[in-house]
Amino acid sequence: MSRTRTLNELIAEVRQRSDMVNSDFVTDAELTRYINESISELYDMLIVAKGQEWFIREATITTLADQDSYEIDTTHDFYLLLGVDLNSGADTPTPLRPYMLDERHDRTHYSARPSAYGNTTNLRYRLSGTVKSTAPNIGTYNHRITFKPSPPAGLSVTLIYIPHAPVLATGATDVWDGFNGWEEYVVVDSAIKCLEKEESSTTALERRKERLIQRINGLASAHDDGFPERVTDVTGRFVYFPYDV
Repeated sequence: MSRTRTLNELIAEVRQRSDMVNSDFVTDAELTRYINESISELYDMLIVAKGQEWFIREATITTLADQDSYEIDTTHDFYLLLGVDLNSGADTPTPLRPYMLDERHDRTHYSARPSAYGNTTNLRYRLSGTVKSTAPNIGTYNHRITFKPSPPAGLSVTLIYIPHAPVLATGATDVWDGFNGWEEYVVVDSAIKCLEKEESSTTALERRKERLIQRINGLASAHDDGFPERVTDVTGRFVYFPYDV
């Protein structure tokens, strides 16, 4: 069962931990920013410790004729790419591999070669991005995926990705899932920020934070303890298309 907390509940717990109940020295708006910063930090720690991924999502792209580059439209929540699958009807999806940046113009890298698939070429992808420079989205970052060679129209490609950390804004309704009590990290880290602003001692909370980090690093990767992560074989995983499609 999840251990969820609303933003209001987290704010109240941070105030209790930092001994700032009924104090205006740190406003609720500041606490909301501290809490979201701490959630992002915890989120990255869980991703690094991952094992079986905690936050995995999928998005699908359908290729168009004479187009090799596509913006990743995942309601602006894309953070880290985990894998790319080519879907082929009833057959098992085939994982695609990335190409290196210095191979972007290298036709010989994709030239026809004898193989079990015939004289064909290797379909690969590369993740990149663009920064918008026009209002009202100046400075926003769009992820983009490019395929080499340019694929034919109608291919279905699934992106397996991790979304960015949630941003809590509405106190009574926005909720953070603390899994097995890990919301304590968010409370402690936010309380440290409050005491730092007050120029008070954070020693006790810093020790508590360190113990929580050790606990998170030790347990986060055991989400599927019966089948831990292992080394995977990436040889021979290619998808081939004629270069002139």
